[in-house]
Amino acid sequence: MGKKLTAVYTGISLVVLVGILMFTMGRVLSLRRERLETSKTIHSSLRKMIEEGMGQEKSFQSPLLKFGIQQAFQRAPSLMLVIVYSFDEGIHYLRARNSNILTTPLAELDAIRGFPQFQYNSFTHVKITSSIAIPPGTTFLLDAVYLLIDPSELIPIFRDSLLLLLLFSGVTLGIYFNERRSSVGKSSSVTQKGAEGSAETGTFVPAGAPSSEKPPSPSLETKEGIQIKPALETPSIEQCLFSPLTGLGWHQHLEKRLTLELERAAYNEQDLSLVLMQIAGMHRTGEAYRKLAKSIQTSIAFEDLVFEYGEDGVAIVLPNSSLEQSITTLKGFLKKLDPSISKEFALPRCGVSSRNGRLIDGKQLIREAEGALRKAGATWKDCIAGFRSDPGKYREYIAKKEASRSLEEVSPVS
Repeated sequence: MGKKLTAVYTGISLVVLVGILMFTMGRVLSLRRERLETSKTIHSSLRKMIEEGMGQEKSFQSPLLKFGIQQAFQRAPSLMLVIVYSFDEGIHYLRARNSNILTTPLAELDAIRGFPQFQYNSFTHVKITSSIAIPPGTTFLLDAVYLLIDPSELIPIFRDSLLLLLLFSGVTLGIYFNERRSSVGKSSSVTQKGAEGSAETGTFVPAGAPSSEKPPSPSLETKEGIQIKPALETPSIEQCLFSPLTGLGWHQHLEKRLTLELERAAYNEQDLSLVLMQIAGMHRTGEAYRKLAKSIQTSIAFEDLVFEYGEDGVAIVLPNSSLEQSITTLKGFLKKLDPSISKEFALPRCGVSSRNGRLIDGKQLIREAEGALRKAGATWKDCIAGFRSDPGKYREYIAKKEASRSLEEVSPVS
């Protein structure tokens, strides 16, 4: 091939290869979108069936409810797991098509509080979460995992793309051999004409001399366009409990969740601590914040007990942990903090407060932790400040408050 034709055909080859790739990805994404819409429809029917069943039987162990969910698994092969749970009581019902999707052994599921964890591929599967309202006002969470794309379904798509690629390769080989045959024919013709010319005029014409007639130069007209890669749709989840930007719980959910955890701790006669951590210069939209959040979730707290706090802070709920234990845990965490964060940002400032046998709500504990945070310094010696409550003074305060309330209720008659 000539240099110009080679350059042109190289450009055509790149366009064709990109086109085959976009065609393949388009088919895969189209199949995923179609299955996602189907999964949403199935999930809506499943939630409605559970609400109606609980409205009649008032129990997750009723035969009617179990039979309905069993029928749902039989009618929808893509349904892989159904789990109903609440923050207060943990898991109420669980049914899985395959136990490999669970990260927790079956024997330990009863001890789980908060969000159950699953193991699945986020591209070939999807988890849809919704709330279930059951009279007289009890709210449960329904998690269901659906299979969107089975690996066997990708075989026909990749097979068609491979056939297109082989077809284009055959066309390329055909053009190459045809061009080579044509160039060999032109070379022998030029050699024969050169020999005749030298016999007539006494001059020698080299066999490789170019012909006076210039072959027409091939040209390629292309239209420039913008190729837009199909975007991956995000499942529409009715109740989003985590920020998709950071992976942490929303700041707006902190007080309510903290109050629930305090009630549970008081019922079990356990302690509980709240940690407010701030790092000057860090922003929750940055990569460093997400790295810090992931480190906290994997080392010192459960995933569903870590929340955003302001633009540069993190709130951490530590169940069954006293003030001293929480401070020790924080010191160990700060010593092992990612060096990239330590070099780029200032030392984290932490404010800690604990329940310490008191019956308080989340708003009060947050107020105490914020007061401790304001007193935290910027050095290793004072970067962690704790609010230490006095149970004796607290009991005196409660007694005086109840006495003053009773005096207000009994007013003298004039």
